[in-house]
Amino acid sequence: MFNIIRFTPSNTWYYPASVELGNLANTKLYVPHTEIHIPLGASRVGGPAWDVPALFAPPSDMQFAAQLKLEDFSAFDSGNLLPRSGFLYFFIGGYGNEGKVIFADCATSDLECKIIEHEKWFWDGSLIENIFAEAESLESRYVDGPGHEKEWDDFAGVEKSKIYGIYTHCQMDEKEILSITNSSRLLLLQIGEDFTGEGVWSVLIEKADLKNRDFSCCTFEWGQS
Repeated sequence: MFNIIRFTPSNTWYYPASVELGNLANTKLYVPHTEIHIPLGASRVGGPAWDVPALFAPPSDMQFAAQLKLEDFSAFDSGNLLPRSGFLYFFIGGYGNEGKVIFADCATSDLECKIIEHEKWFWDGSLIENIFAEAESLESRYVDGPGHEKEWDDFAGVEKSKIYGIYTHCQMDEKEILSITNSSRLLLLQIGEDFTGEGVWSVLIEKADLKNRDFSCCTFEWGQS
């Protein structure tokens, strides 16, 4: 069993006001970012609006993927590994196998809103609506086969967004997934299909690095069939 921190999106999604939605307007409850109230510092995934300290330098050639207000998440962190306060920022680049994580140990009052409109990775966004603790078991990764024997399910877990727990990548086999899950690396972030619609973005960190607040050596993977 694994103790994880689950989080789920709001029902309302926002997009860059300069982008023409076309047929996408029918897929979600969409509003332009200029027509939605986004509380300063609120946790979110994607979109053109994020909140950072003054003089914050985002990585070049990458897009904003997520902003986590850590006091909202650390309350559900049974292992007490996450920082208790401040913010984590995630950026994605390349084919999803590049990224950067930045920790800012600051208060909400130190933040200012930054707007970057684009049509690349995580161009639309959602506030994180619910955060809660959950237990996750390896049994959930298996299904009954034709002879009622248990078979590995390549797509189990793709719907979840979470911190910690079983690694998810539909293009990896059982042995690869278990090797990562049982290693010294932790799932610092999984953005699942409840946010993406299709595909899972995962960020791994060494447990020792997380304890030391060193986010410079994280690894990033995008998994999609």
